[in-house]
Amino acid sequence: MSFHVVIPARYASTRLPGKPLLEIAGRPMIQHVVERACASAATQVLVATDDDRIAAAVTDPRAPGLGIAVMTDPGLPSGTDRVAAVAARRGWGDDAIVVNVQGDEPFLPPSLIDQVARLLARDAAAGIATLATPVESLERFMDPNVVKVVTSGDGAALYFSRSPIPWTRDGAPSGLGSQREFGDALRHVGIYAYRVGVLRRITSLAPSRLELREKLEQLRALQAGVRIVVGTCIETPGPGVDTEQDLEHARARALTLTPWKLVGYAGVVLFAGRWFVQMAYSRAHGRPVVPTVFWLMSICGSLLLLSYFIFGKNDSVGILSNLFPTGVAGYNLYLDLTHKRGRRESTTAD
Repeated sequence: MSFHVVIPARYASTRLPGKPLLEIAGRPMIQHVVERACASAATQVLVATDDDRIAAAVTDPRAPGLGIAVMTDPGLPSGTDRVAAVAARRGWGDDAIVVNVQGDEPFLPPSLIDQVARLLARDAAAGIATLATPVESLERFMDPNVVKVVTSGDGAALYFSRSPIPWTRDGAPSGLGSQREFGDALRHVGIYAYRVGVLRRITSLAPSRLELREKLEQLRALQAGVRIVVGTCIETPGPGVDTEQDLEHARARALTLTPWKLVGYAGVVLFAGRWFVQMAYSRAHGRPVVPTVFWLMSICGSLLLLSYFIFGKNDSVGILSNLFPTGVAGYNLYLDLTHKRGRRESTTAD
């Protein structure tokens, strides 16, 4: 299965102007989203933007010199239209799959990007796939800013709404404010996979009656008869950033240590410690020896970083622990093994 990711990013945000460029842990928010997308199985990750500042701020961490921004018409009405514009510009076929990742999701697990693409690829009758997760509380269930979805037995979306659905009649004996049940309710997670042909079709349609009423763009596709398959998130989705308060929470979250961040940092410490200890040892003994302890430090550091890259790629340790130590690891091991081989050959010759 192959698929593309397009991240729509607009500078003019009503609640947070310049939102894509606001910094989280020293990097623009949009770059965090790009890095999450690049950690997925996507064959290509692009940013659809109408602003040169955003275009200059994004880069693919797998190929830092590669330009990934695609400039789109500032007059396009939505992120979905920007994704469609990129698909048209790139000449993607009707059966190609493109995932629309929101530019304000700096903590989106890459596994969810893969999941939604896989969900669409496996359902030949569906034109769109999206995800949902159980509603966490009664407060969230009643909140009109939390979009709910109900599905059929085979996982197809029946309706999306800001209203509390499905409504448990017997759970609210005294009317709306007395509701105490929200079991089986699903919160919609705003990530979509499209077949490009369907994407072109729905962006060519006028906004539908229900879309205008609920202010939910996906209802245009639903009213047009497009099958939208809904999967339950295999991993807890991270919080998005819509308000100033969300931004502060995101900045605090980015600084929080997690087990995999500690693994990554431990790898860095081992490499740095190896050099300092080796220099001190060499000065004390007057010769550049490489005792077994230094070789073991390189091995342990390599294993820690390898573990981090395989299992902890949802955590951003930063450029120091992602790129630099990787090269140092290989170089260290090369020097150590070469030196040990030289010592063995010297001993044999003697």
